[in-house]
Amino acid sequence: VADVFLPVGDEQFARVFRREEAARPETLRAFRERIAPESRNAFDAAVASLSAGDYTKAETTLKSLAQGDADSTAVLAYLAATFAAAGHDLEAASAWQTSLIDGSDFPEIYGWLGDTLMRIHDLGQARMILEEAVAKWPAEGRFTKPLAVMYATFGQGREAVRTLQRHLSAH
Repeated sequence: VADVFLPVGDEQFARVFRREEAARPETLRAFRERIAPESRNAFDAAVASLSAGDYTKAETTLKSLAQGDADSTAVLAYLAATFAAAGHDLEAASAWQTSLIDGSDFPEIYGWLGDTLMRIHDLGQARMILEEAVAKWPAEGRFTKPLAVMYATFGQGREAVRTLQRHLSAH
């Protein structure tokens, strides 16, 4: 079967990081539970700084927390969110990849990392992350459209169309 490349515009790779998604109570709750009780106030302050657009303050607070917290998954995830919000996508991708070591149970990390890898055009890695996410959470719709874009880019047109059909039927 011949490869079928589908046209993908650059706008499909410009998946803007939305800091308000990281601050949503239901998202924040799961990450906050991974923070040691004595560090939660500092973590909350860092998230408040991120939400307010004070990235320098958020970064400083989160870096200090990362050095003392035994499980740094949430801290690294929000440090990456701070980097992404500030437009530092390479640093964000690196921090999110590190947070996956102990945080592979967070679909948010996969989504944020996949989007960031698409923004920096690390498409092979983005496809791998999105495929892993779809395998872990097949009912989770947030991964289907970007994965369809990846399949189209890599000449897997039929798989792209099938994946996009799943996305469209869910939405």
